[in-house]
Amino acid sequence: MDRLERLATAAHEKDIDALRRALANIDVDVSYAPILEHLLLEQWHDAHEEIVVKLGHIGHHGAVQAITRAAGMPMARLVQRNVLHNFQRQCAYALARIGTVQSRAALEDLAASEDQHLWDYARDGLAMWPLPYTGA
Repeated sequence: MDRLERLATAAHEKDIDALRRALANIDVDVSYAPILEHLLLEQWHDAHEEIVVKLGHIGHHGAVQAITRAAGMPMARLVQRNVLHNFQRQCAYALARIGTVQSRAALEDLAASEDQHLWDYARDGLAMWPLPYTGA
């Protein structure tokens, strides 16, 4: 089974341990973007931070909508672990890293948020936009 199949199987079976193993072994490759975008919006796991970082590194313009939507979602598992704000920051950085006109517009929309944290993180993202991925 290849890496993409492992990721898809973990997602289908809603197996958090398999998901974490699969995420640790995927490449920065656009072929992973659709499943990562789907997983980003799922509530059954707590790997949202890892997923959004991967999407930012992949830099696929198609991820902008999912990342923007996820940034505004109250992810229950992230709230329980008290890492929701870190996730929101990672969303802003991922949008800055994608570096498209659409990702800048998404950051501008988030910067108009009434949520003070989103407002701050989106402004940071705009200040860094575009944030190139250096492969590190």
